[in-house]
Amino acid sequence: MREGAVPPLSGRREKRVAERFEVELSRRDNSLTRERTFTENTSPGGTRVLTTRPWQPQDQVIVYFLQGGFPVRRAEVVYCEHLGDRFAIGLEWVVQRPQRGKPL
Repeated sequence: MREGAVPPLSGRREKRVAERFEVELSRRDNSLTRERTFTENTSPGGTRVLTTRPWQPQDQVIVYFLQGGFPVRRAEVVYCEHLGDRFAIGLEWVVQRPQRGKPL
């Protein structure tokens, strides 16, 4: 790298941990039936999940954790990677912000 050059960013803001949790995925608009699957890794900002169907970036997803006592989470698809007979999707957690005059 030449002097003064800025190193490329890795694209990762948080360290991911390889953790396998059983989850169910559904579209936020309930247009598809729930799919039972597993996470590959997680971070405070999101997770990578294996799935049998392709998803599009910006799809809104509801993630139901089936163990561990975790709350239901809303997420947005960041990427969808084709892995032969499966897909891996990157999900970013959607943080609910309170609206004026409405409880969370």
